[in-house]
Amino acid sequence: MEKVFVYGTLRISDVRNKLLSRQVQSNGTDKITGYKLSTVYGDGQSYPIIIEDKTSTLEIDGEIIEVSENELTILDDYEGDLYIRKKIDLRSGNTAWVYSK
Repeated sequence: MEKVFVYGTLRISDVRNKLLSRQVQSNGTDKITGYKLSTVYGDGQSYPIIIEDKTSTLEIDGEIIEVSENELTILDDYEGDLYIRKKIDLRSGNTAWVYSK
């Protein structure tokens, strides 16, 4: 299973459950630093996005979910070209995938 740090629409359980066709429970909360929150626009809507900013002292709250590699591909398709997926270090010392810019 792959850990994913979610902070926006994927933090909404109904969204991720429908997308992955199963109950995807949060494995708790965590935080990241070195990023800033912003907004990205696509399909006539706005979405939250984090952008790497090594000078930022902001802590961004999120949740950890675990998904299979196949489900990770579904999340990649859902996030589309507006986001990139990369591994990050969490405040807890764990690592997880995150969708950012």
